[in-house]
Amino acid sequence: MTVVTPISHYAHVGFGGSKSLPRTAHPTGLASNVIAALDPDVHIHVGCCVGVDEAIIQLCMSIDAEVSIYTSYGPQQEGASSTWSAVDTVQFAHVAGIHVTYWAGGHGGFRSRVVARTRLVASKPGPTGAFIGFFDRPATKSRGTLLACRTALSYDSTIYAFPRTGDTLLDLGPHTLATGKFLESGQWVTIADDGIWMHGYQWQPQQD
Repeated sequence: MTVVTPISHYAHVGFGGSKSLPRTAHPTGLASNVIAALDPDVHIHVGCCVGVDEAIIQLCMSIDAEVSIYTSYGPQQEGASSTWSAVDTVQFAHVAGIHVTYWAGGHGGFRSRVVARTRLVASKPGPTGAFIGFFDRPATKSRGTLLACRTALSYDSTIYAFPRTGDTLLDLGPHTLATGKFLESGQWVTIADDGIWMHGYQWQPQQD
């Protein structure tokens, strides 16, 4: 266990996770408890997919949190995926006055747009912010979540992660979040034995 910066410290927090992750895959109320622990004035950044993105959007709307949504498709839902895009939830949020950046991933193919959109969301918290990823099982298959964490790390954000209930991140190697821009090794460490962090991990870069 290691001491972590209080989650309420951050002014900007990005969220991401598996598109296929059911809400029951994590402890009941975990995401809502994490959001509730944030500073009331925090600015949350999230994507537009079903699964974790959609759950975070709905939670933010329920407590009137400041949130920015970034989509991989256009304002008329052009380019959206009937399987993976949470178009109804995003549209409802937009009508409710929440800021939505359309075509946040550019105008390429769907996969390239989602990748670019993921990187944009993960870049938003920056050095004084945090990124929180919710992993599917096994965690190594959550390629999008790993990409988001790697990107956020390259922008010097603090990285937190929650695997699916009963899973662990401790088996992932020291280069889990290594990229061409960020080559330093590190490790996932458990960060608490009770409270909202009971199932959580923080990425701890290797110290020089």
